[in-house]
Amino acid sequence: MSISERIFQIMKERHLSQKAFSELTGISYSTISDWKRKNTSPTADRIMTICNVLQVTPEFLLEGDIDKMPSAPFDFSGSFDPQVLRLIDFYTNLDDDRKRLLWIYIETLNLLKLDS
Repeated sequence: MSISERIFQIMKERHLSQKAFSELTGISYSTISDWKRKNTSPTADRIMTICNVLQVTPEFLLEGDIDKMPSAPFDFSGSFDPQVLRLIDFYTNLDDDRKRLLWIYIETLNLLKLDS
């Protein structure tokens, strides 16, 4: 089984649509479609992002070793909050410098533990 086949298998098991996977990873829908249509694999720089979203180890994704696949702690079949999807979309369209600044801002807010 190829890496892309494993990705689609896990997505199916987790009830994760291609659109949601695209939004969560920041990988374009068309790129993900190419993996399926052309049976190609993602580039190495995307493996960790994919593993984080799918909640699997790189070893499982690359080698298919079932002993290295943790069970899914969540199910994506429910609806996402529209604001979360909007935030993901906003974030994926930022350049690297602005992403870094946004993370600094988020970490600062978390440290302040503001009461709303």
